[in-house]
Amino acid sequence: MTHIEIRNTRSLTYIDPDALTELPLLKFLGIFNTGLRIFPDLTKIYSTDIFFILEITDNPYMTSVPENAFQGLCNETLTLKLYNNGFTSVQGHAFNGTKLDAVYLNKNKYLTAIDNDAFGGVYSGPTLLDVSSTSVTALPSKGLEHLKELIAKDTWTLKKLPLSLSFLHLTRADLSYPSHCCAFKNQKKIRGKKPSKTVLRKALPSS
Repeated sequence: MTHIEIRNTRSLTYIDPDALTELPLLKFLGIFNTGLRIFPDLTKIYSTDIFFILEITDNPYMTSVPENAFQGLCNETLTLKLYNNGFTSVQGHAFNGTKLDAVYLNKNKYLTAIDNDAFGGVYSGPTLLDVSSTSVTALPSKGLEHLKELIAKDTWTLKKLPLSLSFLHLTRADLSYPSHCCAFKNQKKIRGKKPSKTVLRKALPSS
């Protein structure tokens, strides 16, 4: 089995922890528009696919991404599309034990907190983080050193970036406030790099 989709089942409020186990050929898992109350147990899937995609979308009653949520999901590169859910928080070490490519947390409008240790224990990445249209007030000050793309459009609650954060590999930043762009340029000047190599954009307020 390479693809699994669970879709349009608001009556589904719980997935047994042993329901998704030993699926080494799985390439894609999608959970869309369900009534799930807690984040499903994905830690026994053990996929060996080199570009695994997990998509969890439109689940309004799922309120948190717990610690170790993706440990054991796959051994190789992982893309996470976790948008438009009921998340209010991403807990510490949520991404522990993963090799992350892209993490999409956009359109989680109730998401206010990403724990400072959310990316603790990550083996590599992420290279892209999207927190657009959320209510996050801060980004983790560690674990994002390998970012190449940061997207935070229409995230008006994110007024400051971590002072200690070094975006050594950043090539694109799509942000809400002009001051964010200035911060990136200043960081590059301090490191002796030309800021023109990074594409910096700011979002305009919606009318």
